[in-house]
Amino acid sequence: ALHQWLCTRPFPWGAGCGRTPPKSKGWELAGRSLWGTALWQQLLHYAQRVPLAVRHVDAHTKAQTSEAHWNATADDMTRGEAVQLAERYHMEGGHRGARAIQYAALRQGTSLPLAACRTVRAGCPICSRLAPIALPGPICRIYRAVGPCQDWQVDYVGPLPQERHHVWGFVCLGPCTVCFRYSYVFLSSC
Repeated sequence: ALHQWLCTRPFPWGAGCGRTPPKSKGWELAGRSLWGTALWQQLLHYAQRVPLAVRHVDAHTKAQTSEAHWNATADDMTRGEAVQLAERYHMEGGHRGARAIQYAALRQGTSLPLAACRTVRAGCPICSRLAPIALPGPICRIYRAVGPCQDWQVDYVGPLPQERHHVWGFVCLGPCTVCFRYSYVFLSSC
């Protein structure tokens, strides 16, 4: 016989609905009126016409039914197609970011997962060449003046491009008063 499945998360609720319908208690549970009574009446009317089985859906384990395996297989088969569609939208959209790919697809009626858009963006050779190159972090700790009119403040700029042999620029500021200001710029090679 073909069964329609009623899937519930809390098992006692599902088991309770399978045993005693709330109709026998005047559509009340624990002395309170049931929320969505009209909807429950429609469900009961449908359940009386069709064989119905209650199944518990556990959020912490995967379903082991043949239907769940079929759905998982279909999802795996379409995952590659989603990446191919995202790649097409990425190329046509001018090599923009993952969210721009997803938005361009949504404008044309295609829903793409953000993971597929990020995969395409990360694997694009043109985007990897055009992406900004990350600079190395600071090598040493830089102590800076906290407020105005302090004794000194040191800042550095660098490393400069390769053709200058890794030259660093140091800027030292002396006392800052109204009539007496000075600063030094040093260039040092590493």
